[in-house]
Amino acid sequence: MFPHNQMEPSTPDETPESRSTAPPGVGRRAPIFESIESAAEKLGVEPAALRSRCRRAARRAGDATVSQLGGGIVAFKFGQTWRIRFPPDSQFGHG
Repeated sequence: MFPHNQMEPSTPDETPESRSTAPPGVGRRAPIFESIESAAEKLGVEPAALRSRCRRAARRAGDATVSQLGGGIVAFKFGQTWRIRFPPDSQFGHG
């Protein structure tokens, strides 16, 4: 019938020698979403004020709750918490 495919040998577990030796944080990308506290600090507002603004601007987009905050800044609600995404080309962005 069908020839049996031979399984490839498993690769060895990662060893300390095979791990990157770059210092922590080097080559890592910034988080896609900022917490309310972190975003509020960047924007120069209180976290409670930013949370209120997200709540007032909230709109349903399919299954998600999204707030357009202006300037390309968008807030997404994950469960009970808001996360903020800055555009990569803004002064607050990660790009």
